[in-house]
Amino acid sequence: MTESCVFCQIVAGLTPATVVRDWPETIAITPLNPVVDGHTLVIPKTHVRDFTTGAYVSAMTMHRAAELAEDSGPMNLITSKGWQATQSVFHLHLHLVPRAENDGLALPWYSGRSRRPQPRPSSRRCSRRGGTSSPATPPRHPTSRPTPTCTRHGPSPATTDDPQAAARTAD
Repeated sequence: MTESCVFCQIVAGLTPATVVRDWPETIAITPLNPVVDGHTLVIPKTHVRDFTTGAYVSAMTMHRAAELAEDSGPMNLITSKGWQATQSVFHLHLHLVPRAENDGLALPWYSGRSRRPQPRPSSRRCSRRGGTSSPATPPRHPTSRPTPTCTRHGPSPATTDDPQAAARTAD
């Protein structure tokens, strides 16, 4: 334990926190100022400065974050290394940030120095009868991936984020 580290103090029970889940090597808590409902921090109980120190501890922390988020919807997983990268507590922690369309969060960020990648034409066959895939259609939300579009059937139900698309047929 590092005495001046707030996360070490939380792990030791010296500083109160709202515990979401507690594992033998990791703890998940609600941050003091969550950016959205469900925002969670996953923190190793061993003091590790960031994700580049202590590969096993970092991997186990990531494993627990994935376990916690497994049945969740869209989400950002964020960690930082160094104050220039917005690390404010120098004890490894992963932010699990649930996302929703129009949630007001400023992610993803763009530097303005490069363009967003353009979809590549696809020569894949449509998973349904006939048709070939045309270039991907633009995503409906900035964080969505482009959806391959079949020239005969429209967007692929397996890749669209429309939950009712799988139930529809174009024939």
